[in-house]
Amino acid sequence: MAAFFIDLDGTVFRYHTCEWLPGVQERLLGWDKEGHDLVFITRRDQDRDANTPYSLDLTRAALDTLLPQRHLITDVQTPRILIDDSPCFAWTTPRDSGVWLVPPADESA
Repeated sequence: MAAFFIDLDGTVFRYHTCEWLPGVQERLLGWDKEGHDLVFITRRDQDRDANTPYSLDLTRAALDTLLPQRHLITDVQTPRILIDDSPCFAWTTPRDSGVWLVPPADESA
């Protein structure tokens, strides 16, 4: 199994919204069903984004409707750098394109 670290803005949700991008829910549910760990990361912040349509409360609620109680790490700066002694893969997708460019987990692990 793999651990996926998945950004929210422009990857899962349309940038600066809580609107799911096309195909994302199906892909996330598939990875979850396959037993992969899904860890969501975002630059969104509890205080800074409190009164926006993408507040952390709304973000968590949207995620919980699909995958309750998943890891969400907030206020994560960019660029994001992963250092590991095991194989690592990274995909940069165009903003608001979803996760369709990411190959199935069995092809990436």
